[in-house]
Amino acid sequence: MMSRVVQSLREVSPQQAISLASAFVLMLTSGSLFAFSSFGDDLKTTFQYSVQDLNVISSVGNTALYLCYMVVGPIYDSRGAAVTLGIGAITFGGGFLLIYLCFIGVISGAAAGYGPMSFYYFLCGLGSTSGYVAALAVNLANFPSSQTGLISGILGLSYSLSAVLFSQVKANYFDKDPAGFFKFAAILVFVIHVVGIWTIRKSPHPSLVAATQDRPSAASKASPSSASHPAASSAEEPRSSVRASKAGHANAGGLEGMSKLEILMSPIFPLYAFVCIFQQGITYYNNISTIILSLYPQSSTSDMVALHITLLSVAGCISRLFVGAVSDIVVIYFRIERTVLLIAASVLTWIPLVVLGTAGNISNGVLVVCSLLVGLGYGAQGTLFSVLIADYFGHLNYGTASALVLLGVPGGVFLSNMLFGNLYDQAVQSNCVGSSCYRLPFLIFVGLQLIPIILSTALWIKRRKQFRRKRSVHAAQPEDDVI
Repeated sequence: MMSRVVQSLREVSPQQAISLASAFVLMLTSGSLFAFSSFGDDLKTTFQYSVQDLNVISSVGNTALYLCYMVVGPIYDSRGAAVTLGIGAITFGGGFLLIYLCFIGVISGAAAGYGPMSFYYFLCGLGSTSGYVAALAVNLANFPSSQTGLISGILGLSYSLSAVLFSQVKANYFDKDPAGFFKFAAILVFVIHVVGIWTIRKSPHPSLVAATQDRPSAASKASPSSASHPAASSAEEPRSSVRASKAGHANAGGLEGMSKLEILMSPIFPLYAFVCIFQQGITYYNNISTIILSLYPQSSTSDMVALHITLLSVAGCISRLFVGAVSDIVVIYFRIERTVLLIAASVLTWIPLVVLGTAGNISNGVLVVCSLLVGLGYGAQGTLFSVLIADYFGHLNYGTASALVLLGVPGGVFLSNMLFGNLYDQAVQSNCVGSSCYRLPFLIFVGLQLIPIILSTALWIKRRKQFRRKRSVHAAQPEDDVI
């Protein structure tokens, strides 16, 4: 098996290598919204926003990362990567440009209020989603399924590094110049997305082309019971076991998967959708600066905030690369369905919530551990999402499947952030001290995070039975090296 993996790596074409390298660079900008805490205080000070106002702005931007899948996913499926990246260049760069114009006074008054500012940040989220979807979907389609976890991990690592990059650039070069920071960000994201239009392109791996050419003959030998779409039954091997002759399940490029209706009707769909809706990691990302300010009100917190954003990002980087590669290994070598890793990621996110909700005033060392655990859990969830979407629903409607699963996530993110901001402001008005300012919302988050833990366990149990059944069907086909 390892020899087949090595051979497939040797067959990587120059265009595939260029697409992967360009996507890696683009992902270094796509996660910049997770550096919100590094410039949130600048927004608060300059425009006199409250903590709840900041939570509205960050929630709208983060909501866009999910909600915009409903627009970006179908655009990618129907118009391709170039158009999707063009939208990303305009909206991502334009959003940062509008915020820059607010800081220099070109946009002022009501147009610089937290409502319009939320819209500008929403545009950034739309651009981020556009680049993320195009870069990831193209490269997952370019490589065989035995490497999708690794490819997702590599690009996820870059995505996580984005928050480190932007927070460190802000702290070291634009600490007293937020306007200059947003000008820099606007130019950078625009240029990188424009370059991606010309460099990120589909170029399927030779093994995928060969599999597509061989599939009709294999399908002609299939029994009637094997004619149903595998994603509808097990969703585990969309490339090798779907009949190419089945209408609507394969396109001219050889990409296969569920139809849009099949995605919605799949029993896997609601389980995974609710797992994504109730994850609470992003709430921690958005409010780490507020937590630090509560614990250390007399200290200068800018360096500490930058440290924790860096820890979150570095942990996310490690987790995305490690979990991506491990997810391939557990399937290929240990025959374990990779949804089990989703359970572990959800538990890692839950532990810091318990600490913040119950442990009282904690030391910075304990908070460092919390940031590391949240980063590891959130990074793992990010890498697993892209691979599990392909596993569960195939590649034919990959963008649409991602959009449908994430449809409810913006509501979950927004409500969690509004809950935190509202309860925190109430606590401050009651003259709270230390952890008492944020304890109540985190106690609520502890309960909410149990939902994805329970549902991902149910999802794994269901998938495990299907996974074993599908593996037994293919036991007599050692040449199939698919996940």
